[in-house]
Amino acid sequence: MSTIPLPDKPAFSGLKSPERTYLELPPEQTSFVCGRTGKKGVVYRLETSARYPCGHYVLRSEGANWFIKIKDPTNNHNLQSQLIAFEAAGNGAPVVASELCEDPENFFKIEIQPFVESRLPKCDPNDASLTGKALAQMHLALRKSEQKALVRQNTLARHLHLAEIYRDIENKGRLPFPLDITLLDLRGSKPFQFDLAIDGQIIHGDLNIGNILIEKSSNSACFIDCENMSLSWLSPLVDIGMVIQRQILVAEASNSVKEAAIYNFLLSYQDTSLGKIAVDGERLVRAIAWTCMRNICLLLALRHQGREPEKTEWLKFQSLVQLNQEWADRVSSAAQIIKSS
Repeated sequence: MSTIPLPDKPAFSGLKSPERTYLELPPEQTSFVCGRTGKKGVVYRLETSARYPCGHYVLRSEGANWFIKIKDPTNNHNLQSQLIAFEAAGNGAPVVASELCEDPENFFKIEIQPFVESRLPKCDPNDASLTGKALAQMHLALRKSEQKALVRQNTLARHLHLAEIYRDIENKGRLPFPLDITLLDLRGSKPFQFDLAIDGQIIHGDLNIGNILIEKSSNSACFIDCENMSLSWLSPLVDIGMVIQRQILVAEASNSVKEAAIYNFLLSYQDTSLGKIAVDGERLVRAIAWTCMRNICLLLALRHQGREPEKTEWLKFQSLVQLNQEWADRVSSAAQIIKSS
């Protein structure tokens, strides 16, 4: 079986990208994927624990290459988000939008998008600048969306549910087991009363490191996996904070390199947005804390449904909270310096 090197997309359970391998499919499985997508070529599948045919694939043909996801029908794909992503791309956003392929037997949900020859961003000032520029372009494009009212409604409904979970945590005065942190460790932020709607708009909402790519041909950043857009009427600071947290703070780099990357990222974002989107240092730090608390509430929601998350998931956010505390003053200071320049 032949293999090909491809950009990695990290599993939700980790903060860093493990090595991934795509293996060429045998003829029968290749025929299945090609038949369901209407494409022809050589097909590779990511080595995964997902039960075939569910999983991630790359289809290489003479005319174009494609990235394909095949999902279980119970994995409800958000068509609204894909429509928003297509709209944003038409307005100049550097996003790779997906199309849905009809499965004639309705056994699977199939998503296909152009395959981007790319790499993951590094924690360095140059890649941080590329990401800041692309993020500002995406946010400006999303401001033009015709789906604003729908996304506001979806987001409010979701957050009302999460607010109930948060109130239960607050009443108990402690975060759920196995977390060994307190509410005060989250800088006292009340995440579902937080002023995230003051400058609310549609954002990406899930900027993990695997959802940011640097295109090799243009040396520019772009974003994939836009499935949370229809649930993300939030401050742009949430996306900005996630990039700082997931692309820079968790990286294996010196503090001086991280500080330079944060500064270049924020400066590039401000320059590209032409000052239309303000980045206040204190609110940015609170937004980063808010994303951790939101994800902890989402994990607790799964627990309430009897779907206990892996312990590594809980501990991932504990480590992020601690990292946020360590870097809060430096992140806030960098933002304030740029804002006042």
